[in-house]
Amino acid sequence: MKRLLLPFLLLTGLVQLTAQVRGTVVVFSEDGDRFFLVINGLQYNQTAQTNVKAENITQEWVKAKIVFEDQAKAPFDANIGVKYDMETTYMIKLNKKGDYKLAWRGEAPLPYQPVAQTPPPAPAPMPAPAPAATQTTTVVTQQTVTRTDGVAVGMSVPDGEGGSVSVGISMNVPGMNMGGTTTTTTVTQQQTTTTNVGTPPPPQPQQPQGRCAYPMDQRSYSQAVTQVTEQGFDETRLEIAKQVAKSNCLTSAQVRDMMRAFGFEETRLDFAKFAYPYCYDPNNYFLVNSAFEFESSTEELARFTRP
Repeated sequence: MKRLLLPFLLLTGLVQLTAQVRGTVVVFSEDGDRFFLVINGLQYNQTAQTNVKAENITQEWVKAKIVFEDQAKAPFDANIGVKYDMETTYMIKLNKKGDYKLAWRGEAPLPYQPVAQTPPPAPAPMPAPAPAATQTTTVVTQQTVTRTDGVAVGMSVPDGEGGSVSVGISMNVPGMNMGGTTTTTTVTQQQTTTTNVGTPPPPQPQQPQGRCAYPMDQRSYSQAVTQVTEQGFDETRLEIAKQVAKSNCLTSAQVRDMMRAFGFEETRLDFAKFAYPYCYDPNNYFLVNSAFEFESSTEELARFTRP
């Protein structure tokens, strides 16, 4: 028997150590007495009040101490329970023996408060473009011009009076070497071209994957799903789920899992259509189809999301 009891006690202690509790306790006085509330040695109000709230309690069972402003009333201790994401209310009252005690009066879910997400760092400012460099290109061309002087031919022509007249003729026939003088002239032309060589633009910052910068963190999402599933009617669940989708950025897988909290196919389809504009990775939106029971719903969603 002892061999069975020891592992059980160890397992129970391990569960208690690993349990994560975050709850709120509200204590009020039935008779309107002003008091101080101390939980596990921590005082939660600096001035005496008739109604005190202790938030962010991380233990399942705590020791509470009530100290009255009226010193004629003796302080007293009580062990009270705290539930995860619940606000538990206790009342200070007298029992039949005339002693004060804390009596449980009810509990309610804490309002959903998403954990603040750290936005990604802003992209570094673009560096100023470097001044354009100047590149000069010089082109040198040469042109050779050849000129051939014609051949001078001299002859005597009778003048009709018994004498003669000397006549000189200069001929230059293209393509025929007439034996004249050839002159070659080389003309050099230089042309300079200036070109501005710009600096290539820097790479652009990477854009977010979907319609928003970052998706909802898993802890906040789990709290939101809990709030949705605790509602009694699909209509109320849908209203809260739409608030979550609109105020945050859900992944396709988170939309799919949220859809499974609804009891009716029509409600699942309504939420899938509403959440599509707020999806972080719309290219993976086909994942939500697994939450449908009927093929007609998948087809209708496909028509709705088709560009």
